[in-house]
Amino acid sequence: MDLFRQNPAAEAYIGTRLRSGRLVLHVAVAAETLTGIRDRAERRQFDALCDQTRTLIPSGADWTLALRLCCVYARVSGTDWVDCLVAASAIRLGLPIATINEKHFRPIKGLTVIRPY
Repeated sequence: MDLFRQNPAAEAYIGTRLRSGRLVLHVAVAAETLTGIRDRAERRQFDALCDQTRTLIPSGADWTLALRLCCVYARVSGTDWVDCLVAASAIRLGLPIATINEKHFRPIKGLTVIRPY
């Protein structure tokens, strides 16, 4: 949401990744973002972002691992099932997660977390 609200740090980070072709958008993150959109302008920005990124669709194995992660981390760190699903996909593919919500992801073993700004 920072990107759609003209946060310069978010614009710089995401812009750099878009230009390099290294931005992957998990479908669960896209859905969460879509539910927080406030107006048509933000929706247009969201649609433009989706057009420029690769969408990561979770596999069956991701769902299974997400359930295991929830069992371990939901109570400890407040990590919800969506975070667990995103983490499971990232672990399977060896991709880092860039987030300003580090609290929910840092405890997960085998996951690389980047604070983008």
